[in-house]
Amino acid sequence: MSHRNIASGIAFAFSTFRIPPDKRNQQLYDMCFLPLAHIFERMVIAYDLAIGFGIGFLHKPDPTVLVEDLKILKPYAVALVPRILTRFEAGIKNALDKSTVQRNVANTILDSKSARFTARGGPDKSIMNFLVYHRVLIDKIRDSLGLSNNSFIITGSAPISKDTLLFLRSALDIGIRQGYGLTETFAGVCLSEPFEKDVGSCGAIGISAECRLKSVPEMGYHADKDLKGELQIRGPQVFERYFKNPNETSKAVDQDGWFSTGDVAFIDGKGRISVIDRVKNFFKLAHGEYIAPEKIENIYLSSCPYITQIFVFGDPLKTFLVGIVGVDVDAAQPILAAKHPEVKTWTKEVLVENLNRNKKLRKEFLNKINKCTNGLQGFEKLHNIKVGLEPLTLEDDVVTPTFKIKRAKASKFFKDTLDQLYAEGSLVKTEKL
Repeated sequence: MSHRNIASGIAFAFSTFRIPPDKRNQQLYDMCFLPLAHIFERMVIAYDLAIGFGIGFLHKPDPTVLVEDLKILKPYAVALVPRILTRFEAGIKNALDKSTVQRNVANTILDSKSARFTARGGPDKSIMNFLVYHRVLIDKIRDSLGLSNNSFIITGSAPISKDTLLFLRSALDIGIRQGYGLTETFAGVCLSEPFEKDVGSCGAIGISAECRLKSVPEMGYHADKDLKGELQIRGPQVFERYFKNPNETSKAVDQDGWFSTGDVAFIDGKGRISVIDRVKNFFKLAHGEYIAPEKIENIYLSSCPYITQIFVFGDPLKTFLVGIVGVDVDAAQPILAAKHPEVKTWTKEVLVENLNRNKKLRKEFLNKINKCTNGLQGFEKLHNIKVGLEPLTLEDDVVTPTFKIKRAKASKFFKDTLDQLYAEGSLVKTEKL
């Protein structure tokens, strides 16, 4: 990574972040949440320092103190990974579900906001929004998360559901900008607009790079026919070479300077990039269907409020998927207690223990999870699970600091558990998925 790459990345940031005139003479703040070693945070901090933002850091290296520190700093902007946003989404939904009246009022407001955003796009400057929606609901949600002064949220480093983006934009009335980039490009090379009416893309390629698509016929992606293929990037923001590794460099960068990202993307009619698959992270099950685990995990996390983590695994000799799941006890307890009142008296540890030990209860929980998901075919849904409070940890080296799953290491670490799940068999094979 050269100074040219870094300078180009900061130039891209300056071209896409626009500080409104009424904020330009104020001291604005950004919360540094991700590790400074992560390229996403490195780019954000470089921009912050260049423009003169104040930078806040968590008072201890623990993600659970994020909201506490956001309430103190009240930042103008914050960059968060999708896992944190899906937790925000689940927390908001759980908080709004405490009474029928509260739920109905909230749903009315959120449905109205969502319909308005998807129909028109752009910030909502209506009188109804500021005099009613904010006072009744939105300001309370923002205050509870420390986002009362926040203008926009940046997210990247992993896929995120369109439903999550639309829900948070409606509930917080904040622009959410999804970006795409890699370590090899000094983080972001494209970034969506904050209030697009059709959410989900990562925006058009930025000023410091150009892109093209390469067909991946073995996965059914043909760039010339459907504008889907492996994303390739070239330009001053792209790295020069891997450190003392010419073989890997030659594999990744061709003679014309095109860097193959390994991500499958779609480019729409507006030139916006949407990452839809991963060239390397896919496999076949015994029935011959291709599985894209990252896509499946993202849909589960964004659709289901009962879980906080998920690792999807498929044995190519088997016909179904199994998984390791982190359970949100506060969300899961009420839905299980509807049929099993004794669940209300269980501690977190007892609930996890009983879910893993009681096959019938686990099957019921798994069916609840599977019914939450939209957009997954039957063979893409989990058939058996092992649950935990936080089964995927940095200490076990199965996730990165930004909570991306290290698949090879996770598969090895959980090998015995995964084998046991397959030995037990499918819990839902007779169910309609």
